[in-house]
Amino acid sequence: MQRARIPEWLEAVPEPMSLPFDQADLLAILALRFGMVPQGVVRRIRAVTDVATLERLVQAAVRVEDWQAFMRELDAVLGHAWLGDAQDERPRGGLA
Repeated sequence: MQRARIPEWLEAVPEPMSLPFDQADLLAILALRFGMVPQGVVRRIRAVTDVATLERLVQAAVRVEDWQAFMRELDAVLGHAWLGDAQDERPRGGLA
């Protein structure tokens, strides 16, 4: 069985071209799991430009038990401290 060949034009696309999709995917997962994502968190995620970091955050968003656990992971990855009682950092609604 032969593997499908990736078109040359696709191989030439620089990696940052995919970043908005990864950021949007992460935000969509968070919104589905936890509800409306606070603007402060959206800004922090939109500032991430490293693909490996985004992938780690996507994995965390899928596996964590609750919003606080995701925020701890976000802080660990991005090196920022989250104040657990900050009103604008809490999601509203969601499945979890």
